Amino acid sequence: MNIIGNSSFGLGILLTATLLSHSTISLAEDSTSAASPLFSEISFKAQNGDANSQFLLARHFLTGDGTPKDPDLAMKWLENAAKQKHPEALFELAYHYESGESVNIDIQKAVNLYQESAQLGNPDAQYNLGLMYAKGKAVKQDHKQAKEWFEKAAQQGDADAQYNLAVIYETGLGVEKSHSDATYWYQQSAQNGNVNAQFSMATRYMQGQVAPRNDAQAAYWFESAAKQGDVAAQFNLALLYELGRGVTKDNKKAMEWYHKAAEAGETGAQYNLGIKYALADGVEQDMHASINWFRQAAENNNASAQLALGYIYDQGKDVKRDIEQAIFWYQQAAKNNNAYAQYNLALMFSNGDGVEKSDKESFKWLEKSANNDNAVAQYNLGIYLAEGRGVEQDLNESYFWLLLASSHDFEGAADNAEYMESLLTSKEAEAVQQ
Repeated sequence: MNIIGNSSFGLGILLTATLLSHSTISLAEDSTSAASPLFSEISFKAQNGDANSQFLLARHFLTGDGTPKDPDLAMKWLENAAKQKHPEALFELAYHYESGESVNIDIQKAVNLYQESAQLGNPDAQYNLGLMYAKGKAVKQDHKQAKEWFEKAAQQGDADAQYNLAVIYETGLGVEKSHSDATYWYQQSAQNGNVNAQFSMATRYMQGQVAPRNDAQAAYWFESAAKQGDVAAQFNLALLYELGRGVTKDNKKAMEWYHKAAEAGETGAQYNLGIKYALADGVEQDMHASINWFRQAAENNNASAQLALGYIYDQGKDVKRDIEQAIFWYQQAAKNNNAYAQYNLALMFSNGDGVEKSDKESFKWLEKSANNDNAVAQYNLGIYLAEGRGVEQDLNESYFWLLLASSHDFEGAADNAEYMESLLTSKEAEAVQQ
């Protein structure tokens, strides 16, 4: 069995919207001290009824910027500004009542305040109100309402709202599905820095969902997302650099992105690094590094890495043979439905290699592998059934599996299938063929 690197792209699954509320933000202005003229001016204006100054003063008391934190005073000034229909104060107050920060949770009050702020054009309130309708939180679930509020925020450049709106058009939640509208809003969101949208745009270009297919644009958006720490994007970008798709082939850059993704826990990247170090593919062979990366991926339940570890310990090439480790990792991969690991376990039980010889156990693993469309397992399963090895003889079943193996052009399967057919009645053979 050869260890084969992962050559397929980890693409094709649309990310669903991450439904997280927009929360409070930091003060935009420079820090001030409580005694500074600016702070004094804000306090004076707030006490004289200026809504914006009341809002700014509340933020100072919330953050402790230039004054000791005082949540009670902050809420007082937010309430005063909100009574004057200050959009940001209404939003901030709503968020506090939703989250329970500085006040007791009151979801219905939060909804009412979000409604007021959203109707006054605040995009954060529009976004959070969209989430509430999408989730059915304190309001009756209403995808059309969710879409309307997301759209209002999206039109004001809110990247998260643009992404959620794209998902709505992609999935048809409350609207008619629209590929073009989904693509448009993914594009807007991606350009505004939403990492999920950037990944989605990359996959759409890679799969030709944005006509025409454009690997260079896919690489651009993968890189945008990768630089923001998206591990799936880092892994896919590494693959593009390794294959020279959409970018100039560059094994050094591929290794850099594989390492970033692998160190962040991406099992596909860990597995591919294991392959590269094992086969000296673009790097010096380093079996210690190879086993380390395979083990990390294997412990994260990557079946291919589990198979690779089993194979390395089974073969004992470049490392000391360890049959117990080989069996353990083959079993882990087999439990994860890896057909090759299942077949290798069948061989071990057939030969008594590191385990007690058992045709029954061998047959069990052969059958699992054959059901996973492994031609060599299908062929051997046909032989076992013909001989009654590990199972009661069944010529009809034997013919069935040999026919399947021959459909894969497995050497010797067609001749053996023909021989099995000669042992059956024409009616039996026809039933199996059907």
